[in-house]
Amino acid sequence: MPTLQSDVYSFGMCIVEAVTGQVPWGDLPDPVVKFHVSRGQFLPRPKNFRDDEQWELVKVLCAFDPSNRMELSGAVNKLEHFAQEELIQERIAEYNEETLSELRL
Repeated sequence: MPTLQSDVYSFGMCIVEAVTGQVPWGDLPDPVVKFHVSRGQFLPRPKNFRDDEQWELVKVLCAFDPSNRMELSGAVNKLEHFAQEELIQERIAEYNEETLSELRL
């Protein structure tokens, strides 16, 4: 029976799919995935997750013990934080590009 904790786990897997563009665990059949998960083995970290803080979010959303999973409101706050950081980095990159262009003139 689905629970809020199972929805949180699913949300974590949705984040993995959104970032990588691929289904978590790749083409592994469900029984194989269940085998790994039942033995406490977590999804290998995809290369797309270069930021430790973002990967830690996925891990806490998908904690093996459902009582250790982050609440969805906390996940939303973290995602907003990541979005703000990315926006700042984009603006810095744009500023640096403009500054370099002006120096070349």
